[in-house]
Amino acid sequence: MSRLALVAGPDPSYQMRTRAGGARYNFCPGSTLNAGYHGSRLRTTAARCSDGEWTQAFAAFHAASSIGPITQTVKDIAQGQPFPSMTMEELDARNAVQAKEHADSTKAETIDLIKNAAPTAASMLWSLSEAELDRKVKLPEPMPEVTVEMFVGMAMVGHTAYHTQTITGAR
Repeated sequence: MSRLALVAGPDPSYQMRTRAGGARYNFCPGSTLNAGYHGSRLRTTAARCSDGEWTQAFAAFHAASSIGPITQTVKDIAQGQPFPSMTMEELDARNAVQAKEHADSTKAETIDLIKNAAPTAASMLWSLSEAELDRKVKLPEPMPEVTVEMFVGMAMVGHTAYHTQTITGAR
């Protein structure tokens, strides 16, 4: 039985529970972001996030639109493909372009992204075997080599949690 198990979440999303070295954490792909964004008032979504980098509306859109690509990356590296070749500077440049292209993203667009991507993410995570979760992957410099399971925690859980915190922390 896999260390990952999915159960229905409090919303139409799914919840993942994993045990890694005795630790346990819960993750509903997009649900924390969805709840944080639902809690924001329309007049505040144009406000800056607590880190001052983006607006609340764009930070939510960015995190939601990342669920699908991160899901695909997890699937690929779990199957033994190398991590996509990119530098942190290239990733920052892509984020800057996305910020310009989607500066006026709406709450409805963001919630639709979450609702469409979360079930696919949860399903893919459920399908990972123990061997796939334990597979090592080399990330871009200067980041260390990690297991697929650790990458899930960093990219799927951590990325969404970070942006949710910057949105809710600005209120």
